[in-house]
Amino acid sequence: MKIINIFFIILLSFTLSGCVTALLVTGTVVGGVYVADEIENDYNGDAGEFIEDKSSKAYRAITGN
Repeated sequence: MKIINIFFIILLSFTLSGCVTALLVTGTVVGGVYVADEIENDYNGDAGEFIEDKSSKAYRAITGN
């Protein structure tokens, strides 16, 4: 059996068993906590400043400026 087939079977079994959903929810919660902590510590609780900073960084990364 090729390694790609084994990987596909494992991924399919996780998907059908609900493990992927649990991992996605856990990742969402952990990501949300990380963002909330970053806003609190680095931006003094100002979510607007956080969004503005991240948007400008993303724009500069896309345009190369």
